[in-house]
Amino acid sequence: MVQKELATVQDKVASIIKGHLGLDISAEALKQIENFLEEFDLNSVDALELLLKIENEFDIEIDDEDLNAELLKSVKTLSNYIITKL
Repeated sequence: MVQKELATVQDKVASIIKGHLGLDISAEALKQIENFLEEFDLNSVDALELLLKIENEFDIEIDDEDLNAELLKSVKTLSNYIITKL
């Protein structure tokens, strides 16, 4: 059950990232990228806007102390964090 939920969250996160950044890449390919902050050269404004979309979509609040580059490293790290907030 947890794996299915994680896969669903990862799919949704990948879709949000693709839409926010206007990427022409498959969700599966995006999920394989180990550091999308560097891969797509995101600045802090891009990252904050993305996190706001994530918060709204999943109806969660990301704690200020959790805001760091590691959280936004990959679809997997972000999805794992989201699971803890659901």
